[in-house]
Formats: sequence, C-alpha cells, structure tokens
Amino acid sequence: MKTKNPDIVILGATGLVGRTIISILYQRAFPIGELRLCSSPGGVGREVVVDSKSYFVKPFDDSVFNGADIVFFSGPDDLSPEYAPKAIEAGAVVIDNSAHFRMSPDVPLIIPEVNAHRIKEHKGLIANPNCTTAGLVVALAPIESKLGLEWVAASSYQAISGSGSMMTDRFIEGTKRAIDNDFKNLNPKDFPFNLIPAIGTFNGVQNFSEEDRLINETRKILEKPDLLLFPTCVRVPVLNVHSIAAVFRTSREFQEGELHLILSDKEGLEIVDDPLNRHFPTPVMADGKDNVMVGRIRRFDSHTGGFWVVADNLRKGAALNAVQIAEKLIELWRGGI
Repeated sequence: MKTKNPDIVILGATGLVGRTIISILYQRAFPIGELRLCSSPGGVGREVVVDSKSYFVKPFDDSVFNGADIVFFSGPDDLSPEYAPKAIEAGAVVIDNSAHFRMSPDVPLIIPEVNAHRIKEHKGLIANPNCTTAGLVVALAPIESKLGLEWVAASSYQAISGSGSMMTDRFIEGTKRAIDNDFKNLNPKDFPFNLIPAIGTFNGVQNFSEEDRLINETRKILEKPDLLLFPTCVRVPVLNVHSIAAVFRTSREFQEGELHLILSDKEGLEIVDDPLNRHFPTPVMADGKDNVMVGRIRRFDSHTGGFWVVADNLRKGAALNAVQIAEKLIELWRGGI
C-alpha cells in the first residue's frame, strides 16, 4: 500500500493533451510528490508555469522513470511500445493515451464512471480510450446496464483539436485565408468550411481506423464483444469538443421518458435537453467542461432510442479521463476500490 503522494512523470507535456493533464492535476488538487515534465526535442528547455511554480521541460530517456509512481503517456503513439515497458520495469504504473495497448487482452481499458473495477487488474499499464469512445460510452453505459444494447449506429462530428496542435494552427490559419479570399479556391480535402468523413487510415475494407477504434473499444469497455456498432466518423470545422449522434436498439422495452430517467444523476453525465427552447448541448457549451452532455433524447419505438452527445475531447476524451484513472489508482493503493 502506497501512502505518500506519488511522483508523476508526463511524457508529451508540451502537447495539447499533456498541457491539459497538467492543468487538470492542479484543478483537482491531485496529490503530487514530484512532477517531472518531459517532451520531444522541440519542447525541451521550455518553461511551463503550473500553480505558480515553474517547471523546465526535460528530454525523456530511461532515467526519468527512476522513482516515479505514475507516468502519463501523451506523446506520439510510437513512444508507448518503446518506453512503457521501461517505465513499468522502473516500478511505475503507466496511464497510456495512445492507441497502441488499448485492445491488448491483459491491459484494462478504463472509463472510471463505467468500469473502474477493472483498474485492479492492471499489470503496470492502464489504457485510456479514444476521445470519441469516451464520450459515447459514458452515455451508452447506463442504457446497456438497464435495457441491454443490441446495436448502435453513431455518427461523430470531431473537432480539429483531436488532430493535435499543429493541425489546429493550420486550421486557424486556413480559415483566416479563406475569409480573406472571399471563400474562393477552398481545398476539398482540407478542414476550413468543410467536412471530411474519414479520420485515420483506411482499413482496406470499409472503415477508417477511428471507426474501428470506436467499435472495438466500446465492445471492450462495455464487456459486450458481440455488440453491433455502425459508426461514421467525420472531422468538422470546430476547434474543440467532439459531438456524436447515436441511435440504438435495446433488448428490453422502454417507455416514453424512461431514457431521461436512466441517464439522470449518473456520474460524469449531464442532461441538457429542452426542445421547446431549442436548448441542447453544443461544442461551445461543452468546451472546457468535465461532464459529458447529452440531449435530443428520443424514443422512436419501444426498443429504439437516440441521443446527441458532446464531450470535450481534450478533457473527458483524453486528459481528464487519464487523471481520473490516476485518482482511482491512488484510491486502490490506499485500500479503496
């Protein structure tokens, strides 16, 4: 049992997710012994001010893991398979935001509001789900628990920030150019004033990798390997916050208004659903918020419903979920879950 405040390492500390992890650690008064910030060569030497304290970003090598208790991986995916085993060997628990280990059978894939009990199964490594999966599954889990899910069809509308800081900067500059040029010569393959129904790499059959992740990760987290999912993931010209329109078929019947009751008062979930006043969750509303917001909750028939979900992809979709995993880990160490 560990009782001291854990020493924390953040790899990728100068990226969008890394910076958000730092901010959330302090917002939530996370107990920290020593905080070590590491980055790729481009970020080394940069000063980061957190809670009025200055930290200089270090290059990462094996030595940064010495004495560390928790290591957040928020850098490029290819770093995880190389460095995660070294961090684990040094005695740390890795919370990995990359896609590399998510579907490994012996690595728990965790959304704390849904399957925190699985954290105790870790062998030094806990995976953080994809940003789209996190928002959708927080809303789907209560439906699965009460009514059972037979299939889910989901269309995601994913913000530019999901592509990282470089793409965000490119989007902003491209939008400015488009406005200055009276919207002439817009690039049909670029993001400004456009929708791109392809995120990730094509799997050679019909889906792109983002869609395959949504299918496989949802099945794993809900512990429902045969659940049918039909996703379409779309990149949209929104700076931050992913949105999802979902329709689902349930195993058991439900009545009008029952979905609202099932989704109400659930940890991490907030209902914003007032059709008469056109009050629903939007990316602007959810930006910087911790809760997953759900609206347009509908019953199409006794077994079929739908809703609209928005979640800040940098927070619940990545950094916040990782910190929540770390909080549960400390609770486990101190005799909790």
